[in-house]
Amino acid sequence: MLMSEHTEFYRDTVIGLLQEIEEKERASIDKAADLMAQAVKEDKLIHVIGPGGHSNIGAYELFYRAGGLVPVNAILDPGTLLSMGARRSTIIERTPGYGAAVLEAFNVKDGVLIVVNAYGINAMCIDVALEARRRGVPTIGVTSKAFAE
Repeated sequence: MLMSEHTEFYRDTVIGLLQEIEEKERASIDKAADLMAQAVKEDKLIHVIGPGGHSNIGAYELFYRAGGLVPVNAILDPGTLLSMGARRSTIIERTPGYGAAVLEAFNVKDGVLIVVNAYGINAMCIDVALEARRRGVPTIGVTSKAFAE
């Protein structure tokens, strides 16, 4: 079956982006994999947070999947969920100090923390990363540098 011109363009664009990410971020991806493997080896959790809006999807994707990795703590704070109100989610993800309280509420004290966000510059992203550092929890950021610029 032949693909349409638009389907081929989409496929080629996605493949190109994935190849570019692999080339540019190989060392970071390997380091992140090592941190997660070490956490699992030490019987610790991989915490994942998408601090606001659609970023929560990243936490959902890693959590409770058939055949997936078991020691995942999805940090799904009701204040940041779109289902609780999009405007509310936006306000909360921009509120300084909220992220530290969320890590406390979800008992993040060891393991590794993955922060998923399209641009990585809102207050909650910064707060959870700084609070994780203060707690000695290694942090992995999954974001788009290009989108942030």
